[in-house]
Amino acid sequence: MIKLLLIFALLGVVMYLLYINGYMMLNSKKALTFIGSQRGKKASFTACNGWIRRVLRVKESRKYVFDLDLQLSKGEMQVVLLDEGKNEIAWLDESRRTASLELTAGKRYYLVFRFAKATGKYELKYE
Repeated sequence: MIKLLLIFALLGVVMYLLYINGYMMLNSKKALTFIGSQRGKKASFTACNGWIRRVLRVKESRKYVFDLDLQLSKGEMQVVLLDEGKNEIAWLDESRRTASLELTAGKRYYLVFRFAKATGKYELKYE
């Protein structure tokens, strides 16, 4: 029994480390179909509700341009960028497709994808 608890604790630590370093995403969504790739940067979906959150770490301090290619046939979708204190610093949706931000290397940022009865596809690019 103790070995099983240790295995679960170790698994939890590994998953947490993957999440805070941007290799794993957290999500709470339901959809008829959801096909995503590239750590959440690209997906197609049908009747999707919920959210996806991932940590974003940048390699160098500089200005980054975020570009959302969004094609919805129904519903709404939004991408929100949060700082370390989880304060909203930018958002993208159908009406606002690009944002330019000065990001600092070593800091942790959060990308949150929100869906409300959304059907379509998106691709998020940032350089």
